[in-house]
Amino acid sequence: MDFDTSFATYIQIGALSVMVWDTLQNLGNDYCLLFQHEVKFPTMVYTLSRITTLAYVVGKVVMLSDPIENCTTYEEAIIGILIVSVSSTMFLSYLRVCAVWDWDRRIVGIFGASWISVVAGNLTCIVSVKGVVVRVEGAPYCVDQIVGKYLAASFLSAMINHGAVLVALTYKLCKSNLAYSREVTVRDGLRMAVLGQSLPAFSKALLQESQICYIIAMISGVACAVWFYCWPSEPNSPLRLTLATPAITLTNIMLCRVFRNTKLGLNRSYGLPRRRGIPNRERENLSEMAKAAGESVHAEEMDDGEARPRTPIQVSVSQVVEFKVDSAAVRKSSGSVDVVSFSMV
Repeated sequence: MDFDTSFATYIQIGALSVMVWDTLQNLGNDYCLLFQHEVKFPTMVYTLSRITTLAYVVGKVVMLSDPIENCTTYEEAIIGILIVSVSSTMFLSYLRVCAVWDWDRRIVGIFGASWISVVAGNLTCIVSVKGVVVRVEGAPYCVDQIVGKYLAASFLSAMINHGAVLVALTYKLCKSNLAYSREVTVRDGLRMAVLGQSLPAFSKALLQESQICYIIAMISGVACAVWFYCWPSEPNSPLRLTLATPAITLTNIMLCRVFRNTKLGLNRSYGLPRRRGIPNRERENLSEMAKAAGESVHAEEMDDGEARPRTPIQVSVSQVVEFKVDSAAVRKSSGSVDVVSFSMV
C-alpha cells in the first residue's frame, strides 16, 4: 500500500502543478473578466468552476501527503467540492451549446437533461467512495477506497456529454454554412465537419477550438475509464482513481479556456487582431463568440471571411442634383445647389 499511496500522490502533485501553472498564466485574463467587463451569470459560473477545481486538486494533494486523523469528514468535504467543480464546469459547456443554437428549446431541454445526468452521476461518489486511514511509518494518511458499484457513472456520463455537445456544435456550424451552398457532396460535408473546409474564418475557428476542447476532454475520460477497469490491482485500491484528478483538471482547463477566449476575443482566427489599444469592451462585440459565452451580441461575417462587429454607422452623401438657376454667371457667383443627404444606420 505504500507504493500505491506514493504513486497516487505523485500523480496528484502533477495535476496540481498543471492547474497552478494555468491559473497563474491566466491571472491577467481573469482580472479582465471580473473587473473590466460586466459580470454576468456565465462569468460567475466560470469563476466558481476555477476556484472549486483548484481547491479540489489542492485538497487531494494535502490528503495524500499530510497525515490526517479525521479522514471521513475530510473525504466528504473533498467530494462536495468535486461535485460543485464538475457541475459548474459542465454547465459552461451547456451554456455554450445553447448559445450557439440560439437557445433552441429542444437543445435547451436535451442538453439540460444531459447536464443533470452528469450531476447525478457525480453524486454517486458520495456512496461509492470513502476515506480510510492507512498507516505509513506510523503516520495516519487518508486514501480513497471504492465501496460502491456505480462510481463509473461519474466519468462515463461526462464523457457522453462531451461527445454529444461536440456533435451538436459541429452540426449547427456546418448546417448554417450549408444553407448558402447549392451543391455539397458527402466528401465536402465530411471535410467541412472535420477540417472546417469551406467555412468562414470565424465559424472555422469556433469549430476547431470546440473540437480540440472536447476531444481532449473525451480522451481524458476514456483514459480514466480504461485505468479504472483495467489496472491490475485490488478492487478497492486507490490506484483505480488515480487518473480522475488529472482528467478533471484537463477538462476544466479546456472548457474554461474556450469560455475565456470567447469572452475576451483572444483568438486571432476570429478576425479581431490581438493588439494593445483595443478596448476590452470592443472585443466583446463579436456575435457568436459572445453568444458562446452566454451573451447576446450581433456581428456579421464579411466577404473576406472575417467577423466584424455590426455597429451603427453614420454615412452622409452629398451630391449636386441641379442648379436653381440657368445662368452660368449667376450659378458661379451664387453656388446655390440642391443637396441630397441621407443616413444609414
